[in-house]
Amino acid sequence: MSLMIQKNNMNWSYAIINNRIGEIYFNKDKEGRMELYGHCYVTEEQKSQMCKEERKFMEENIKGGKIIYRNKKYKVIKTQ
Repeated sequence: MSLMIQKNNMNWSYAIINNRIGEIYFNKDKEGRMELYGHCYVTEEQKSQMCKEERKFMEENIKGGKIIYRNKKYKVIKTQ
């Protein structure tokens, strides 16, 4: 993922989750494996309130990851 914001040892990034745009929250270990903790979807209203820079970061991140959430488990389909 191109843009990762780290706060209190937790990273977040934009991704496609179940064919919808959302934010994922995760940690990476020393070997580069991701442990996903949660997600939330970005609504159309939130997208319309983003500045140009935020939209640019979102578009870059979306290219980097596609995730499926089913039965309380995450599966990473595509990463950069």
